[in-house]
Amino acid sequence: MQIYPVLLMSFIYRLPESPRWWIFHDCENDARVSLVEIYGDDEATEKLDELKEAAKEESAVSIGYSDMIFPGGQQFHETMVTVMGQVNQALTGYGAVSVYGAQIFGLLGFDVSTAEYLTQGNYISYFFLMTFAWILIDR
Repeated sequence: MQIYPVLLMSFIYRLPESPRWWIFHDCENDARVSLVEIYGDDEATEKLDELKEAAKEESAVSIGYSDMIFPGGQQFHETMVTVMGQVNQALTGYGAVSVYGAQIFGLLGFDVSTAEYLTQGNYISYFFLMTFAWILIDR
């Protein structure tokens, strides 16, 4: 279970800085370098223009907590999607299974080895499903 953070930490230095972060901190050249690392020379200019336009639009709008909490606010929909995702995890018992999986499967009659394999399978499936979602989230 602890292998993922170890793997992440072993190559995190190779991950480029966020071009969006660079743009919001007025470092356009650094943003361009990051975009070239991610997309290559061909798409970098187009992506940079998109990021600059998005930064300009986002900077012109002030968003507060009321925009997230009350219906009709600019971020209400996004907040509700996040909240409902968390509610879904709570209602389906994912937190309990991920923390107490081996004990739960043991109570269901599985032997210790099988219960641990089932729990590990749960972790692995969650890893792949979340990676899949992470890759596709902005497409």
